[in-house]
Amino acid sequence: MGKVIYGLKNVHYAIYNEQTKTYGDWKSIPGAVSMSSDADTTQNDFYADDAVYATISATAKETGTVEFAAITDDMYSDLFNYTVESTSGLTYQNTEPVSATVALGYEVSGNEGKMRGVRYNVTFTSPSQSSNTMTDSTNPDTVTANYTAVGRDFTIGTGSSATTVNVLKAHCTNTGETHTAYDNFWNAVIVPGIAPSNG
Repeated sequence: MGKVIYGLKNVHYAIYNEQTKTYGDWKSIPGAVSMSSDADTTQNDFYADDAVYATISATAKETGTVEFAAITDDMYSDLFNYTVESTSGLTYQNTEPVSATVALGYEVSGNEGKMRGVRYNVTFTSPSQSSNTMTDSTNPDTVTANYTAVGRDFTIGTGSSATTVNVLKAHCTNTGETHTAYDNFWNAVIVPGIAPSNG
């Protein structure tokens, strides 16, 4: 049997602070239904000796959707540029562009173990939602939000050996001899070049 993946759960986001260059705590997106993504990959052929000498591929960004049961108050303000206003009691959406970027984390299961993954630089667009009348067979309405993920720079190493890498996404599993990243994944956003926090 080949490797198969199923069972999306534990979808979270963590707000990125542009001033401190750090992520906040993970916040749960409850009721995750599905998550899909498409890589925006470009390919360029390099010609030499009257033939294609090499093909160079690069993934610039990723677009995707997350479907979930409902929007929490935190999600309204953190992801979709809403303001919770105490005087009127209203939660309203600003027309200004969304500026916040977040890390998007998730977990899937499979026949060969579990995997946890993260996109490091994600921006969401306004969600789409439909409401339907009750019938004799009630199906809950869901919310779908589109996102765009691009790379974020991380520094690996120190001093003269330091290297800056632009990372779009990463993942870890609970298989193999060591799975420290998997075990500590939800303690804090794990980034390349820094050991995971054990709580």
